[in-house]
Amino acid sequence: MQPRFTIKDYELTCAKDLLDALDETDKRWRGEKWIYRGQNVDRVLLPTAMRPCKIIHDYVNKNFDSFLKETKSDSELEKTLQHFHLLRHKALQERGLHFQLLEELKRKYKDVSTFVRIESGNMDSFEIFRECYVTSSLHRFAEMALVGAFIEIADQAGLTIPHDSFSTFWNSPFPLHDHLRNALDYDASDDEKEIYQFSSIAFALARHHGVPARLLDCTYRPLVAAYFAADCDESVFGESDSRIVVWAVHQESLPDDIQIVKHRRSEIGYLRAQDGLFLCDARATDKYWLLGEWAPLDFYFHDLVENRNAFKFTLPFSERKTLLDLLALKGVSKPVLMPSFDNAASILENESFNLASFLRGKM
Repeated sequence: MQPRFTIKDYELTCAKDLLDALDETDKRWRGEKWIYRGQNVDRVLLPTAMRPCKIIHDYVNKNFDSFLKETKSDSELEKTLQHFHLLRHKALQERGLHFQLLEELKRKYKDVSTFVRIESGNMDSFEIFRECYVTSSLHRFAEMALVGAFIEIADQAGLTIPHDSFSTFWNSPFPLHDHLRNALDYDASDDEKEIYQFSSIAFALARHHGVPARLLDCTYRPLVAAYFAADCDESVFGESDSRIVVWAVHQESLPDDIQIVKHRRSEIGYLRAQDGLFLCDARATDKYWLLGEWAPLDFYFHDLVENRNAFKFTLPFSERKTLLDLLALKGVSKPVLMPSFDNAASILENESFNLASFLRGKM
């Protein structure tokens, strides 16, 4: 889902301009707790698990028909779903779905007669809710299973795994059928369980090593965000009109739905090196049940931009290599942010590495 509203961004032209804009000594950033997010293409803010993800998509598709059929044949589950459907609509209406998001969805679906989730209480709405419930529940299970598999494989390889209660996912396995039913177990106004399930240190560790998760990677350091905006494969994102983007958001201005997830830096080396944290939508599943798709976080940032509590800086993709070189001079590089011997060795293979210049600097 692409937002149709326009967020004013600072369209910078060269790498030096971006570094100047993100200067941590600038009075704009001093004395405040800002959160930064770098992306290597200017797209909506969706966590990796909520973007197109083949392994999750395949799992959902494989199991969707059988579980949808089960929800229709099980009278007790059918009754529970109908009751829960009404509770969810009522709860979301009372709390107020974000105005900008709701208006955008009304515009997007105004000509689609089957899209009736915004209005509750009829069977068409319920049948769409049933499909959304099945899809999101399978999606949730696949996310957890991926992280569980990552932890299991890492443990088998002899890697140190931080202590985390999430390890019970494999130690005490339970049928998929039971897990999907458990999606209805918590109260309609309870958002804490959504955060609890996806904010364990296992999820943070997995996300920092590329496993899809619904945690959105962020940092407290603007230059770190700039690095991750520039660090990308040119063959994938090298279109002539592509732009990289760095978001800056004031953490005290975040809406209640968007929760900050932090962990002790001593337990995850990458998290410590990147001064990292995560954002998580506490009502992501609620909204999926209502809307039928994942709601991007930048819908929330529209009002923040207007009030100067959020900034969006973009830079032509062609400037990314220059930006990486300038960041390296400031000590922001891959071996520093993702410390490993392999990443240290990768610098020697970089075409910009000059051995003679390196030696002159050390002699």
